Amino acid sequence: MYRILLFFVLLLSCTEEKVELPVIPEEGITGVYNTSNIWIFFKIHQGDTLASVNSKNKIANTHLIFHIDKKLQMKHIVPELIDIQNKLQKKTMHKKEGMKNYMSYADPENKTYALVDFTNTRYSLEDRVTKTVSKKYDLLDLCQKEFVLRDSTYPLPDLELKLKELLADTAHIRPLALKFCETLTFDQYLYTKSLLQKHRIDTDNTEIIYSKK
Repeated sequence: MYRILLFFVLLLSCTEEKVELPVIPEEGITGVYNTSNIWIFFKIHQGDTLASVNSKNKIANTHLIFHIDKKLQMKHIVPELIDIQNKLQKKTMHKKEGMKNYMSYADPENKTYALVDFTNTRYSLEDRVTKTVSKKYDLLDLCQKEFVLRDSTYPLPDLELKLKELLADTAHIRPLALKFCETLTFDQYLYTKSLLQKHRIDTDNTEIIYSKK
């Protein structure tokens, strides 16, 4: 069942290449129609990991679903996403109103795939961690096995618990500014996005992708 689930959307692509979707036990967005697909594959070329984009099935004036291999790191994915977003921005005048962009993942509870909306997300590539965060935001900074929230560091499995505690602090709750280190896997990234979507936590539209060097 998991194998079918992981590659379910792949069958719709009419391609022999495989995208291994993140498996996230959370209900996401479903029932989106009038869609076309963009595939971002995990490739190894001469020892280097690459994000290989196939957007041949993209149709104008549709919602776009991005199927991204969970093994890719953010440093592989984000330059491709920025390039696609820039191209879409240039075509805004000819694009139908209300069309959105989604990332897909496998939902094992409902044995289907679900979506995370990232229509308004913009990515900023930073060389250092020293980006100043406005006082109107709290900082959520993820890097592989841990995260920083309100200047305290926790293991990644505690993320949902700490987000719930944040929501419970109604007297001091603020939107989150999001920072992700470039070696974070897409699997970990989308898990975080799904939790933020699930709990309806407000975030800054610009997400910073940085190197820890």
